[in-house]
Order: sequence, then C-alpha cells, then structure tokens
Amino acid sequence: MLMLLRRPVELMCLITLHFGPYPPALVPLVHTSFHNAIDFAPPQALKNKTINILAAADGTILNTGFNSAYGNFIIISHITPQNLMLTFYCHLEKIKLFRGSNVLRREKIATMGTTGISTGKHLHFMLATLGPSGINFIDPEPHFA
Repeated sequence: MLMLLRRPVELMCLITLHFGPYPPALVPLVHTSFHNAIDFAPPQALKNKTINILAAADGTILNTGFNSAYGNFIIISHITPQNLMLTFYCHLEKIKLFRGSNVLRREKIATMGTTGISTGKHLHFMLATLGPSGINFIDPEPHFA
C-alpha cells in the first residue's frame, strides 16, 4: 500500500465512474479508452447543494489553475516513505486554497463543480506516483481507509 487516503468529498457522493477502461459507448465522447481516475457525483437530491471537496491526505498544494479539459483543478503533493504521490481534483467550482498551501487530511480545499469538459457536477479524482520515469496514474479506490 502506497498511502492511505480519505474520500475527497464531504457529503455522501457516489462513485459514478471507476478507474479503468471506459464503457464502449463513452469512448467516442471522451476520445480515449481509459479513465485514469474515479468520479464522484452527488445523488439527485443533493445536485443543487454546495459540496465541499476535501484533501484526501496531508500535503502541499503543488498547483491550481484552469485547464480546458479538467476545468478548475488542484494538485496536491504527498511525501511518503516510498515515493512522492500526487492527488488531482478536477472540474471544481471554487478553489479555496492556492499553490504552496499546506493542507491536512479532510481539510476543505474546493467545491464540486462542472468546469472544463464535463457532463455534470462531479469530482474527477486522480492518484499518481511521481518517479524517475514520470507520472504513473494508479487506481485510488484500494487506498481509501
């Protein structure tokens, strides 16, 4: 196990898309065959509520910004005994903290949104290792405590 994470959403959001191959019907829409993240979305009853996004682990905000695909995003670096881990939080509505901020696990860092290329309000959450060969995205689900 690389690092224990907490779920990065405050309310009871559902995982609507898992890490791995996209369902065949989605491939023409997303222009790729692999989903390198997990998506959290609120149930219908909470769609109009503000949903806070939480840091999945202690770390330092490496970058924040806007990307045409991922919309508003935050990248947090986490140092572990084995390596450097990165968590990515994408499609955010409002970013509450900025580059260089130290964060604690479960600290509010943003609110869920639908910025960038998005079909609705959700969090696109990625976990990666950073090593000599670059960034390697891994499935976050087995790392949730």
